[in-house]
Amino acid sequence: YDIYAGTWYYDPMDWCYQNGYISGVADYTMNPAGTVTRGMLVMMLYSFSGDSLGDGWERTNTFGDVKDSYYYAEAIEWAYRNQIVSGYSKEYFAHTDLVTRQQLCTIMAAFLRWNGTPLHKAPSAEALFGDYDQVFSWAQASVDAMVAAGMIAGDGKNLNPNASSNRAQFCTILAHVAQYMENYVPEEEPDVHEHQWKLNLAQNGSMTWCSETIDEGDSLELLIACDVCGEIAPVEWVAEPDGVVLVEENTVTGILGGNSAMVSAVWEEVEYQCLVYVRESEEEPSEPTEPSEPTEPSETDPTEPEPTESEPTEPVHVHTWKLNKQRGDDPTWGEVSIDVGEKFRLYIFCTECKEVPEVEWTAEPDGVVLVEEDMVTGLLSGKNARVRTDWDGKTYECLIHVRKDDSTTPTEPEPTAPKPTEPEPTEPEPTEPEPTEPEHVHDWKLNKALSGSDTTGDVSIDVGEWFNLRILCKDKDCTENAPVTWTPSKEGVVKIEGMKITGVKAGSNTTLSAEWEGETYSCIIRVRKSTNNIPIISLPI
Repeated sequence: YDIYAGTWYYDPMDWCYQNGYISGVADYTMNPAGTVTRGMLVMMLYSFSGDSLGDGWERTNTFGDVKDSYYYAEAIEWAYRNQIVSGYSKEYFAHTDLVTRQQLCTIMAAFLRWNGTPLHKAPSAEALFGDYDQVFSWAQASVDAMVAAGMIAGDGKNLNPNASSNRAQFCTILAHVAQYMENYVPEEEPDVHEHQWKLNLAQNGSMTWCSETIDEGDSLELLIACDVCGEIAPVEWVAEPDGVVLVEENTVTGILGGNSAMVSAVWEEVEYQCLVYVRESEEEPSEPTEPSEPTEPSETDPTEPEPTESEPTEPVHVHTWKLNKQRGDDPTWGEVSIDVGEKFRLYIFCTECKEVPEVEWTAEPDGVVLVEEDMVTGLLSGKNARVRTDWDGKTYECLIHVRKDDSTTPTEPEPTAPKPTEPEPTEPEPTEPEPTEPEHVHDWKLNKALSGSDTTGDVSIDVGEWFNLRILCKDKDCTENAPVTWTPSKEGVVKIEGMKITGVKAGSNTTLSAEWEGETYSCIIRVRKSTNNIPIISLPI
């Protein structure tokens, strides 16, 4: 071969060749000074990635200058789908153009983003190179990051951003990229962690509610902790009414037996509550033994009912209330979609004894639904209403979506045509539901969505690494997540625990999908394989 041990490019070119990322241009000829075209660059990256479009892939881009017969056509399609390249336009990729050094930096930075090992943000390299003003604005961030990571260095004075890259330079940079991927450390790892707060004594699937029974003088510890990292929220607990329990930081002590108190705190705009019942002391019932000594048993008999007062073991049953149309983990919140004229029952019940309290429901705004005792009927199509009530110190609320019904609504007004005077008074009524415009209607988006898409995502993770995959409301003031179940296209690649996705099988891909409100949300999960036997490169180009 025409590469020799001891040259700065020998090890990286040999490594690329041994792993099949490049091949010789002829027998025993590696041509280290040979130029690299845009098509060749993408082909070598495709080989290095270990990824594949699979058999039977179909073109989705519109690069008119890339024919399916070209050996790098599949690689260009792959890079385009994964936002590693975009071409000069939708019709023109320019696969035969030579790759400039600043283009190489931009494409490599995009590849690292796709791989889940993005380059760290870096200060401008303008002070290091006399020709930095030749770096285009669209390439500056990538050039700065590549320089800071030691993957490209120029000739000491100039960066030569518009010079074309040769095969030796590309192999050297690819070896740097492999080293970076192998030793990657996230730039801001604490920000990756999303707290999942939960009451330490939470019951019945709730994250925010509990009920506990303690004796006079006994204590319990009440905490709001993160389920992921164990961090304790620094909250101030408040008890109502006063005098039933004593609250000192996170410790609740029983004081007044035979009574209960609601201990609550608010953290990150969510209220956490614990209903604490304090049992009466059982020492008093022993007193009847003293009056029993006199010969007047009939007089002491009245003391016998006292043991029945200790029977307040009955209050041990503390109601755990829940909305019958509960949505998600919160027992006080529900969401229902109905048609015009459709009815359903809305009520609160105890999950243990099934008792249903009598409550008075109210709907806002008026005119969207009809509420009669515990029966809710849809009235105004295409609108939303909130039906709520207060019970046992908590507010229970259900969001009602009245579905649009274009097939029936036009025929309804027809019979009223002979009586034009009667519908007239109803004309102003549509103005009353107008307040529903500000009423929040969810606009859902995948939290890992690709740029320009709300429903499609692409994530790369390591074995054992995890992240949360959620469908969120775009409104920054709304914290609701869609309660969906993710389904994998291929089993065993990742572990799915609710919204938590953990990498399991290295070097494999799967697509997670879920249906929500008529839309299909999907995310490709790539579990990276480790890169072994990467040569140690000491001289950046």
